Amino acid sequence: MAIIFFSLMVVVFLYSALRRNHKETSPPVTAVTRVQVLNGCGVDGLAARVAKLLRRRGYDVVDVGNTPLLLESLIVDRVGNRDAARRLAEILGVERRNIIQQRCDYLELDLTVILGKDYKELKIIEVGGR
Repeated sequence: MAIIFFSLMVVVFLYSALRRNHKETSPPVTAVTRVQVLNGCGVDGLAARVAKLLRRRGYDVVDVGNTPLLLESLIVDRVGNRDAARRLAEILGVERRNIIQQRCDYLELDLTVILGKDYKELKIIEVGGR
C-alpha cells in the first residue's frame, strides 16, 4: 500500500513539475501591440496620419497627441519588448539608436512613437504622403 501511495505521489509531483516547466518556457500569447503616437514636430495632423497607417498594419493605437518639439523621432518601449520596438522602428524608418526603454506600467500601452523634426526622412512620408 505504501509503495502505491509513494508511486502516486511521484507521478503527481512529476506531472506538476512538467506542467510548471511547460508554462514557463511557452511563448506568451501574442496580443495586439498598443501604441501611442505623439507629434513632436509641430506639423498639424501628422500624428493622426501615422496612427491611421499603424492601424492599417494591425496596431492598436490607443492615444494620439502632442509633445514638446524633438529633433529626432523616437520609439519608446514601455514594457520591455525590444522586438516589438524594433519592428515598429523598421516600419516607420526610425533609426535603431532612437529606440529607448522607459517602462511605464500605468500607461497601459506597449510603445510610444514620438515624431520629431526629422519626420520627412521617415518611411511614413513615402507611404502616407504629406
